[in-house]
Amino acid sequence: MDLVPRPIPPGQAATKYLTKQLKNIILRSLKERKQHYKTCVIAVSWGMKMDFISKANGL
Repeated sequence: MDLVPRPIPPGQAATKYLTKQLKNIILRSLKERKQHYKTCVIAVSWGMKMDFISKANGL
């Protein structure tokens, strides 16, 4: 269940919210393993955001 994003509050942009949720999911998984790689989390969340946007647009 850690990989499931939390519900989106009304009025927020879906892509921006999902990017934050992905970052939090990755940080939670790293925190459980006692590793803290915050710099790579930003790059991973950006890549996942772009994948999400391209799939949402049907590319």
